[in-house]
Amino acid sequence: MSKKILFLPILIFLLIGGCSYATKDVGRIDTTVELTRDSERVCRSSGESQSCGYEVYTDQGVFSNEDSIWHGKFNSGDLQASFVEGATCRITAVGFRIRVLSMRKNIIKADCVPPTE
Repeated sequence: MSKKILFLPILIFLLIGGCSYATKDVGRIDTTVELTRDSERVCRSSGESQSCGYEVYTDQGVFSNEDSIWHGKFNSGDLQASFVEGATCRITAVGFRIRVLSMRKNIIKADCVPPTE
């Protein structure tokens, strides 16, 4: 009986994790954008937990810049330094834009060219 009790949570965990990993590239786009204003750090809280990330404002809408375990991206702070107003960036982003939930596509890769003066 105890083996069945342990098996069910492990199975559920593996199914949820597997589905999450299998859909990690859903909504993937590769595009060139122009940054319309300087990006900013945004923190959201829910109860006692708090989550912080960056918002990136472009001519094609607002994107998020957050670390992503599934994509091996842990340099959102370093990437954020290259996002300056007027820069042109070639980005790869994943996810969906769901306004009601304040969800945005997450930038997982970017190559930016600073604006010329």
